[in-house]
Amino acid sequence: SRRAILIGGVLAAGALAAVLLIAFSQTPSPASSSDAAEAAPFKPIAWSVAGGGWRAMSSGMGFARAMDRAGILDDPSLQVASGSSGGAWFLSQFSYSDNFHAAVRGNESMGEVVNGWMERQLANV
Repeated sequence: SRRAILIGGVLAAGALAAVLLIAFSQTPSPASSSDAAEAAPFKPIAWSVAGGGWRAMSSGMGFARAMDRAGILDDPSLQVASGSSGGAWFLSQFSYSDNFHAAVRGNESMGEVVNGWMERQLANV
């Protein structure tokens, strides 16, 4: 059923984020206890965008805007991003399209960003 597929996609995206986070966040242990006291603990962040077509795309845009405003997108702790279906669609555009990336992180209202993007996509169909 559609519900089972959607749940499976969400679980797959979350599992991928967890696996990648574990793989890329291994940090060497400090050389001494004094080094450990001075070093702040590293807490890696993984971002997973679920599937769901247009809704996932729009949701990803909103979460990216919020994460940008909170300073998370520029935080080196953000180690991994994963997505399925519409979430992967969003992440690929956000990662590789300079115009899309700038629009999502910009000051234009999110409604205008989403509607403008959808209009441009539908014009190309």
